[in-house]
Amino acid sequence: MSGIYYSNGSNYTDNSKMSVCSGLGFLCPELYTAKRLISYTATVGNFFIIPFIFYLTLAKVKDGFFKYFTLNLMIVCTISAIAALIIDVINVINLFPSTERRKDYRYQIREWARLCNGVGSIWFHALMLYAVIISYLPYAKPVFYANNFLKRSQKTYYAVLHFSIFLLSGSVALLLKPFCYRIPYLLTHIILFIVLLIVTVMGSIKISRYKPLGSNSIRVAKKQQKRLYSFILYSYSVELITLPMFDANDYPCFHYNSCT
Repeated sequence: MSGIYYSNGSNYTDNSKMSVCSGLGFLCPELYTAKRLISYTATVGNFFIIPFIFYLTLAKVKDGFFKYFTLNLMIVCTISAIAALIIDVINVINLFPSTERRKDYRYQIREWARLCNGVGSIWFHALMLYAVIISYLPYAKPVFYANNFLKRSQKTYYAVLHFSIFLLSGSVALLLKPFCYRIPYLLTHIILFIVLLIVTVMGSIKISRYKPLGSNSIRVAKKQQKRLYSFILYSYSVELITLPMFDANDYPCFHYNSCT
């Protein structure tokens, strides 16, 4: 989610030619711009929030679907958080003069971390879409849901899902890395956002018209409704926060020529 703060093209500078904090130390005002402070807060916050969610999931969550989904999502978020930390650290280092004379790999490391953050964002949105679809299926295709999801392990489905997302994000990364071709990256996020919106609207309409028969059916239906509404609230609160990342200037792109 915080990946929108790590891809500013203005950071592609040769550190030996420009060190805006030279001689200022930690009093350098560039360290405390609004954009950097938001980035620091998001990065540090991740390392408190993610372990807490892991704990709650393992200790408190009884619903198998919620547990598998949250654990898979938090693994992706953990990798993205580590990448975000690497980006922040290197961006701070680049504000100060360097005494290194041998080849510097900081820029390459930062660009790979940016790419990891971008791929993690695709992964995150795809997992959210999967969760909303599974929550919608009991209303749209109850027999299909019962036969294929209710009595089966989620592990196989998540394995296939992760492999599919890997192929998708890998293809996007191959275009982004050597060619700086942003269109597939942008389209992937936009398509995931639109599809998630459509499924959410369809699910909301379906459950508003759903009338179960029998007391046991009512109890199950209420549980399913609560699950779907939770995902709607959670997924779209995140989507609305990350929507500004569609600014084309903020997409990760490799510029190794400026690093040599």
